[in-house]
Amino acid sequence: MEKMLEIVTSKVTEPRRTKPFRDEARSQEEGRQSQSLEKLDFKYYALSPSGVNKLEGRDTNGLRARREALAQPSREVSLNLFHVAPNLVTLHEHDLRASEQYDMLALRLISGTAERLFKRVLITSAQKGEGRTSVLLNLAGALSKAGKKVLVVDTDLVRPSVIRLLGIESQIGLAEAYKRDLPPGSAIVKVMPGGFHVLPTRERIDNAVEIITSPAFQEMLEILDPGYDFILFDSPPLMERADCSMLIKLVDTALIVIRQGKTGTSQMAKAIGVVLNRIAN
Repeated sequence: MEKMLEIVTSKVTEPRRTKPFRDEARSQEEGRQSQSLEKLDFKYYALSPSGVNKLEGRDTNGLRARREALAQPSREVSLNLFHVAPNLVTLHEHDLRASEQYDMLALRLISGTAERLFKRVLITSAQKGEGRTSVLLNLAGALSKAGKKVLVVDTDLVRPSVIRLLGIESQIGLAEAYKRDLPPGSAIVKVMPGGFHVLPTRERIDNAVEIITSPAFQEMLEILDPGYDFILFDSPPLMERADCSMLIKLVDTALIVIRQGKTGTSQMAKAIGVVLNRIAN
């Protein structure tokens, strides 16, 4: 674990793509109509140049207050640690050494924001079964302990596992909010004692590409941006589905999780190449 953190930055010219915030009156009208830890290597790739939140500077006439109202979590849940996956060490706190490694990773991410925008972070892996979601939730716990406001978005729409690992349930998830045009806060859950928020995916979604590429999803992210220091996206594996290359365009950086002995150097090089090739102009 001592050598688990390595930062490698790689700049590209294309920033993340976003859409403008939708008209509030239209949103209200539409709303009325629809009403444990194994050895891991971390490689950290910056995928966009320093950016600026496009909504900053346009926050006039109470826009910030209206956005905050749309993004407020609908409920709070208290975790039952008997149901929480044992490898979520920043929540269980039974493995202090492993937890400290996530604290180090969180501090590196926090310090990196001084030079470049690192708000939206994609957590991915080359293949399935490399512990990607566990890493994401542990990082969320570490960032939250460091006093940061954190949102976890489960965008592995085919194999969602965030709420399963946390041992919680939700009646409304990302897909339901999208289909019914609900404000994002209606699907967000505040997790205690972790302190971070979760926008879950409840079950497999067959139209994943449609959702991720839709203006409504991008507008949802614009609403959520101002309320959080970090938004962590759980992504499908790089080598298995095209969803990841689409998500890359919406984030600032990517954290690639590699389980020792599972992914070889050639596989990792191929996976990274897929990411970089698909986002370049």
